[in-house]
Amino acid sequence: MSRLHLAFLPFLLLLLGMSDESFRFSRTVENARGVSVLDLPLDVLSAAAPGLRDVRLLGEQTEIGYELEERIVTPALRLPLLDVESEPGKETIALVDRGEHPGLSSGLSLEVAGDAPFIKPLVIEAGEDRTNFRRVAGASVFRTEGGASLRVHFAPSDRRYLRLRFDDRLSPPIQPSAAVLEPTPPSDRPGVELPLPIERAPAAADSGDRFEVRLPNANLPARSLTLETSERLFSREVRVYEQLLFRGELSRRLVGEGRIERTTSGSEMLSVPLAELTSARLELEVERAGPALALSGARLLLRAKRLIFVMPENGGLRLVYGSHTASAPRYDVGRFLANGVPAVLSTATLGPAVDRGLRPALPVPERAVLVDGQGFRSRRVLELPKQGNLAYLDLAGVAPSAAHGVRLLDASGHQVPFVVEAAPRRIKTRLALQSQVQGRTTSARLTGFDPGEPLVGLELDARSPALFQRTVQVFETTRDARGPTGKRLLASARWEKRPEQAEARLLLSLSPPMGSELIVEIDNGDNPPLVLGEASAEVSRARIDFVFRPGETLTLLSSHPNPVPAQYDLELLAHSLIESPALPATLAAAKTPAATTSPADERRPVWFWIAFAAAGALVFAALARVLKGERDSGG
Repeated sequence: MSRLHLAFLPFLLLLLGMSDESFRFSRTVENARGVSVLDLPLDVLSAAAPGLRDVRLLGEQTEIGYELEERIVTPALRLPLLDVESEPGKETIALVDRGEHPGLSSGLSLEVAGDAPFIKPLVIEAGEDRTNFRRVAGASVFRTEGGASLRVHFAPSDRRYLRLRFDDRLSPPIQPSAAVLEPTPPSDRPGVELPLPIERAPAAADSGDRFEVRLPNANLPARSLTLETSERLFSREVRVYEQLLFRGELSRRLVGEGRIERTTSGSEMLSVPLAELTSARLELEVERAGPALALSGARLLLRAKRLIFVMPENGGLRLVYGSHTASAPRYDVGRFLANGVPAVLSTATLGPAVDRGLRPALPVPERAVLVDGQGFRSRRVLELPKQGNLAYLDLAGVAPSAAHGVRLLDASGHQVPFVVEAAPRRIKTRLALQSQVQGRTTSARLTGFDPGEPLVGLELDARSPALFQRTVQVFETTRDARGPTGKRLLASARWEKRPEQAEARLLLSLSPPMGSELIVEIDNGDNPPLVLGEASAEVSRARIDFVFRPGETLTLLSSHPNPVPAQYDLELLAHSLIESPALPATLAAAKTPAATTSPADERRPVWFWIAFAAAGALVFAALARVLKGERDSGG
């Protein structure tokens, strides 16, 4: 860069003075001289808004412009999409040609025509020619009124062609026009690795194990997720999801998939590339191919974020961030730095963070009066969380298909807006188990579930023997008015326990039972009888999320014969709703609404009821005299 540019650069970067009152955090910038570079540490990345739109460098009286190093050192390449074809109701396919000598690329961002909201599953395949492709990434891209995520990462690839396959089976096709290819970051910019705890969650399917990973904040610039396990030999498919509020529903969005494995030679691949993240919680589904894979932790790799700027002569520079209202800044510093970055940059550092205070609670949406609540046959009071003002509620006793037809009311009869999570939750409950051995068969009677909430899964645990393979069948007894008529098969499976397995659990997918009792029969053959330990049922429940006022009383109305789906504007709080931690609310026992009087009855004065009672007494006295006269005449 020329001396002339450096001399005039501070003046070109100055904008109007800006107040830092709307920013939660402030840190002094130290050791900066001339053209400087500043590494943004993890606590800044965690607290900043999406895309660092709220990050500012403030001097004593002015705002200083900056540019992200990644935009200068590794410029992206924009390429048009070729051979775009759509097969109605199936998919849209497009091709990217990177040229004869492409370098390594590890991601792309899409350009999509129009402004209509969408969420679209996408598969990316790579190949040396136009005919042979191998899948390298899978994710869902989206655009809503509140933002968009159109970036997908994959393992570094030098293939010339990329094929994009958009799934159109559940939504209309979109119009992708170009892809911006991201070069692989320089090896001396490895990024920031964030260790995270991982928790096992109820199984989402017979073929997979579910885990949850909590992030310190939403909108982290993720590249990949590395899983930790002590297992020696394995090869499993992994799919990573996050929640996204789209058209009034909290949906599960695929943000990455891949295969993790560890071989006999000691080689391993434990990382899954990720798309851009918007939420603070990830859900993992790990393929069940043999014993359940024990995961002990996870590490999230974040893209390194470094700011390049020119330190003002008078110093006094501060970094501020953590604003809900700040919009993305626009600086022209990148134009000057594109002409060349000095070989030696001053390395700036940050002082300790000054926190202006906790974020305010989520705003409570306006509430409208429920016009007609007489048709709901069930009313249950909620027990709300003791902290925060965002809660979720699993709708026990409500079919997932009827979740949009319920209502939440406050004490004044106003509706509390909510959103329904698109994917029902599988809730595990313990069952009562009575087992016995008769000849070659271990049989068990399972009770303790609500027949009005059909089971979708069953999990069995075996205490002994240490090694076995058995056939398992699950029945229910069919009945008519005269009593039992036979047995109905609900599930069957082959159950095995090998020496290397620490525990023996069997997950079964059930046909929904009609009654409140299950019968399990296990064929022991000529082996020692299998001894069952525990049994758990999985029920499918819809979940709703809502904002409440601390200390208020809320009531859930359900079981309407002709429910009308609720429609609320809660999607306007989409970003805050997903970012904030929700706590569980619970339901009290169901109550049948008491008979209600009509408004006309409530308006009648007291004298009307006194006159009504007196008239009744006169009629009764006259009737008594008539009956007495008839007895006297008959005598």
